Amino acid sequence: MGLRRRSIRLRIFLLVAIPIVSLMGLYAFAATITASDAINLSRSTTLKNAIGTPTGNLEAAVDAERLVAVVYLAAPVPSNLAGLQAQERKTAQAQAGFKAAAAATMNGSSSPQVKQAVTSLLAESAGLTSLRSQIASQSIGRPQVITAYANVVAAADNVLDDTILQETNVSVVTQSLALVRAGQSEEVALEEDALINGDAIARTFSAADRQQFAQLVGARRTIYAQSLPDMQPVYRAYYLRDVSPRALAALDQMENTIIADARPGRVPPVSLPSWNLAVGAVSAGLSNASYQAATGWRASGTPCSRSLTRIGWPGRRCYAVSPPWPRPGSATTWS
Repeated sequence: MGLRRRSIRLRIFLLVAIPIVSLMGLYAFAATITASDAINLSRSTTLKNAIGTPTGNLEAAVDAERLVAVVYLAAPVPSNLAGLQAQERKTAQAQAGFKAAAAATMNGSSSPQVKQAVTSLLAESAGLTSLRSQIASQSIGRPQVITAYANVVAAADNVLDDTILQETNVSVVTQSLALVRAGQSEEVALEEDALINGDAIARTFSAADRQQFAQLVGARRTIYAQSLPDMQPVYRAYYLRDVSPRALAALDQMENTIIADARPGRVPPVSLPSWNLAVGAVSAGLSNASYQAATGWRASGTPCSRSLTRIGWPGRRCYAVSPPWPRPGSATTWS
């Protein structure tokens, strides 16, 4: 879980910080920078501080809440309820921070696309109150809960994507979005993870759950496979190196095993510790690759990247909020 939360925070750096620091590099490199470039740089920094950090904080909290909510529904005992309520309070704090940032963004110079994305995220996150009531009363199924939290995450991603798309450097935007897509494959893996943990704990695996799981597996594999070719070779190499082929193969094999076993009522036919170990290793690899790809801009030698400096990364895949519990096997290294 610790590695996963670190990975969550890395995502936003790719979405927001890379365009910002690249524009900073352009500013330092070009002595004759135009007034419009200077304005764009200022706007980027403002957007990062105003909306990037609170959006990422909300995503991080929602990701954590999703898993504890599914665990509670699978095993509604007092200790799980206490853990869920504690995480809900943390998410509410992140939600309040985003609302304050959204108000400033809506009154600022953000593009209409960013403002619309912010409005959509406000609406999606407002639904958390009703969702929590349904979870508390156990009147909603685990797959529906996973989907509901995923909708909030997707709305937050749209805010960050539209923030990137305001920038003017085509190469920077293109590479940032390719790295973002690779990160989205991790988000889908975390949805798989919540589904399997919930079903394994509840000792059930319905036909609907199996179908949803198969769809998530297909999405994860497709997104990841399609994102790599769009990266420049130097950045793609980080993923080929850091995402352990052994861990990825283990995850693929367990996914195939789960999908192939169609016997009614069959509990997911994998070891939960082994599953968590594989997901944790793949998540850690994606996290490390994202970090290396981002910091690789420093040494790339291009005008946009020569002055790249590491800055605080404001969101789901960077700097850190302590996770509510350690992830099983998260300290294990796959070679």
